[in-house]
Amino acid sequence: MRPFAESVLDVHKPVTEEAAHGATWWVPPIHLETSELDVDAVVAEAGRDKAETCRGLRGCGGERYEAGRTTENWRLSSGGSKHMAEVPPHPTLTGPRALSSVVALGANIICNKIPGLAPRQRAICQSRPDAIIVIGEGAQMGINECQYQFRFGRWNCSALGEKTVFGQELRVGSREAAFTYAITAAGVAHAVTAACSQGNLSNCGCDREKQGYYNQAEGWKWGGCSADVRYGIDFSRRFVDAREIKKNARRLMNLHNNEAGRKVLEERMKLECKCHGVSGSCTTKTCWTTLPKFREVGHLLKEKYNVAVQVEVVRASRLRQPTFLRIKQLRSYQKPMETDLVYIEKSPNYCEEDAATGSVGTQGRLCNRTSPGADGCDTMCCGRGYNTHQYTKVWQCNCKFHWCCFVKCNTCSERTEVFTCK
Repeated sequence: MRPFAESVLDVHKPVTEEAAHGATWWVPPIHLETSELDVDAVVAEAGRDKAETCRGLRGCGGERYEAGRTTENWRLSSGGSKHMAEVPPHPTLTGPRALSSVVALGANIICNKIPGLAPRQRAICQSRPDAIIVIGEGAQMGINECQYQFRFGRWNCSALGEKTVFGQELRVGSREAAFTYAITAAGVAHAVTAACSQGNLSNCGCDREKQGYYNQAEGWKWGGCSADVRYGIDFSRRFVDAREIKKNARRLMNLHNNEAGRKVLEERMKLECKCHGVSGSCTTKTCWTTLPKFREVGHLLKEKYNVAVQVEVVRASRLRQPTFLRIKQLRSYQKPMETDLVYIEKSPNYCEEDAATGSVGTQGRLCNRTSPGADGCDTMCCGRGYNTHQYTKVWQCNCKFHWCCFVKCNTCSERTEVFTCK
C-alpha cells in the first residue's frame, strides 16, 4: 500500500468556479501529486469507516483518479502512469452535498498537509474544514490585491521563502511586510463575513442584533441580511493571529498590522437602504449593512503604507519581553494609532535577489522606457539597463459582410517593443 502523497493548498492559483448539482464550486483546488490514490490508506490514516468514506464515490477502492477533472465525483482512470489528481473543490453548505471531498478524505489528512500552519491553526482547520476553504479564498484575495497595488513597483508583492497558506512571507519587518499582513488579515475577515451572509459557512449567518431595530430619528428600520462583520473579524483574529508564536518585536508588529487591516475593513462597511411606500414614495426605509468592495480596502491600506510609521519595542522591566510598540522618535512615548501600518526595519531596495531579505530582484521585469515613475526602466532596473524585445502582432481587421454570404477581412499588423530589466 502506497502512502498518501503530499498536498498543498495552493492559494496562488485563481479560484475555480464550476456548477455541479446545484452547488457552487468556488474554492481553490487542493492538489495531490500521487501515482495511486488508495482509499484504504486514506481510511487508515483518517481513522474512518471505509463505507462512510466511500459513500457517494463511484468505484471506491484503490482505483486512481483522472488528472485535472472536476466533476460530480472523481473520474476514475485505468492508466498506470504518475499523474496529478485534483480533489474536487468544496461546495456550499446549503445543498445535499454539504459534506465535500475535504471531509470525505478526512480533515486530519488535509489539514496536516497544508504547509505553514501553527498548531492552533491546524486545530481550527481540523474542527472547521469548511472554514479553512474560506480562509484560503480570503488569503488569495489579499494576495491578489497586494499584487495589484504594487504592480508597478520594484517590489510587486513577491518574496523568497517558505510557502504558507498566506503566500511567501517577507523575512524583514519592513513596511512591505506590514502591508501584506494587513491585507491578508482583512481578506480573511472579508471572505468569512461574505460566506456567512451567503449561507456558505456553518455556525454563522446574518447580523441578528440589527434585525427589527427601528431608527425613529431617521425614519428607517433594520431589515434584510446585514453582514456580520464582527464575526468575520473575530474569526480572522483567532485564525490569522494564531501564527504569531514567538514573543518578539516582529510578533507585536504583525499583530498590530493584522488588527489595522481588519479595522479598515470594519470602518468601510456600507449602509444600503430600500424605500417602501405608495407610488414610489419613501414612507419607510429598510436598511442593512454590506461589505465594501475589497479594492476599496486595498486602496486605503496602500495609502496607509505610504505613511507607515516606524516603531520600536518597549520591554517589561523584569522579564525583558516585548510589551508594546511606540513610535521611533527621540524622547517619544507615543503609541501608533490602531489603523496605522507599522514597521520595525527599513526596507531593502529590492533590486537584487537576496534570500536573507526575501527579495526576488527586478531582473526580467517589464519596464516603461519613457516613464519617470516607479515603473520606468531607470528606476525599475536600478541602473543596470534594460533589454529591448520586438515582436509583430497580426490580427484580422476591417471585416465586412458581403451578400451572399461571406465575410472578408483585411490583415492588420503592429510592431511592438517591450523592455525588460537586465
